[in-house]
Amino acid sequence: MEKIRPLLRYPPESAGGIMTTEVVVVKQGSRVADAVELLKKSRGEVRDVLYVVDDAGRLVGYVTVPDLFKEDRDRPIESIMRRDVVSVKPTVDREEVARLMVRHDLSRVPVVDDEGRLLGVVLIEDVVDVLVAEYSEDMLLLGGIARLPRFRYLTARVSTLFYRRFLWLAVIYLIESVTATVI
Repeated sequence: MEKIRPLLRYPPESAGGIMTTEVVVVKQGSRVADAVELLKKSRGEVRDVLYVVDDAGRLVGYVTVPDLFKEDRDRPIESIMRRDVVSVKPTVDREEVARLMVRHDLSRVPVVDDEGRLLGVVLIEDVVDVLVAEYSEDMLLLGGIARLPRFRYLTARVSTLFYRRFLWLAVIYLIESVTATVI
């Protein structure tokens, strides 16, 4: 229940609704050795990136695991972290998160609150599910098959139903005519 509670505060169609909260977080003043120990102890879903936060929990950067193991263990984490973090607010629509990930070629996007505190991460797996669902919805709407807002099939007139499907009926008729001619 503790894993689900943060997600319930946000709409399911938002970044906060699809994010995972199980991320490895390291404090800004830590050394590489401290980060490696945190990584070993973690059971989080996101274990290939460590997010660096300041004392207030604000996201300041990230370190990938390969970069972490290439460095001297006594080196400060700030010297190897990347500061070019692309993040989103938890209320951003999940379609916008998907577009952002595609545009920047990202496999994950951190979710931060208004003060910049790390709340969780949206993973590419979740975004793929979003893209498939949105594509399916768009195709059903295009074909006049999906339910539209404030539209009831049982009370609709036959002419309205026919009009909504006319394009698909015309395309199918043309394809059938070509097929019949060839055969």
